[in-house]
Amino acid sequence: MTAQNETPLLEVRNLTKHFNVGGGGLFRRDTQTVKALDDVSFTVGKGKTFAIVGESGCGKSTLGRSLLRLEQPTGGQVRLDGTDVTTASAATLRAMRRKMQIVFQDPFSSLHPKMTAGQLVAEPMLLHRIATRKDVRERVARLFELVGLAPYQMDRYPHQFSGGQRQRIAIARALAVDPSLIVCDEPVSALDVSIQAQIINLLTDLQEKLGVSYVFISHDLGVVRYISHEIAVMYLGRIVEQGPKDELFSSPKHPYTKALLSAVPRPDPTYRSRRIVLKGDLPNPLDPPPGCSFSSRCAHVRATCREVEPQLDAVSPQHRAACHFWREV
Repeated sequence: MTAQNETPLLEVRNLTKHFNVGGGGLFRRDTQTVKALDDVSFTVGKGKTFAIVGESGCGKSTLGRSLLRLEQPTGGQVRLDGTDVTTASAATLRAMRRKMQIVFQDPFSSLHPKMTAGQLVAEPMLLHRIATRKDVRERVARLFELVGLAPYQMDRYPHQFSGGQRQRIAIARALAVDPSLIVCDEPVSALDVSIQAQIINLLTDLQEKLGVSYVFISHDLGVVRYISHEIAVMYLGRIVEQGPKDELFSSPKHPYTKALLSAVPRPDPTYRSRRIVLKGDLPNPLDPPPGCSFSSRCAHVRATCREVEPQLDAVSPQHRAACHFWREV
């Protein structure tokens, strides 16, 4: 949540995305619905990082793709700098692509293997006609230097780079059209730990220099702690807790958030904490439990939890938790 006197860059209101899944039999035509996103709302300020965390299958990547309309939302609204992305025409959406870009998890699969690194970064400039073929190489060289690569590497192919270098190319490609928002979908999870730190530092430096905003998607709270300003914790398609980074880490309220935080390694060897082990598996998204979606794994579950779905309740002016009993647990 942005400050009250600040106009957000990105506004997401009641965003939903449903997928229809076919019936089990060969000749059955009945379908079931998976609510990959269920009434998701948040805002992202200009020059800020909003992190989305949660287990695999909770809807994080679907959310990231829906923000850019790479997936067509089922309902709700996404507004980028005042323009409605969800209802934009094809021509309007094409123009908006300059303002919103994405960096994927695996740079090797997201970079065309038969194009050089320079061609990959130049392509969006040429598509959006923000550079001519005469001056594009110079602009690409500047972007290479900005992300920590050497201009002489422009003529190499993706397989000739390390994983961290390929992710730098992907970041340079995203920056090529001077976007105001970049969705980072697990951008460091496929990298070694030492390289992860380098990419996180690069993203932080770029934000300070360029004022770009990030929606940073990750399953690792330890990673987002170093880059985010605000964090939303997702579970089974819904945000169950959301708040400023420092407040969420120092005073988590939802039992799921507490379990995630208990698994984050601490650099202090003298620190001792009780690891919260969740029993059971994620519920079947085709048949979620009634009431609270976390009730089947929560150690504090009560009768109300199994019957009434909790809404995001204000813990503080900028901190919210979807738990009936957050004051007690």
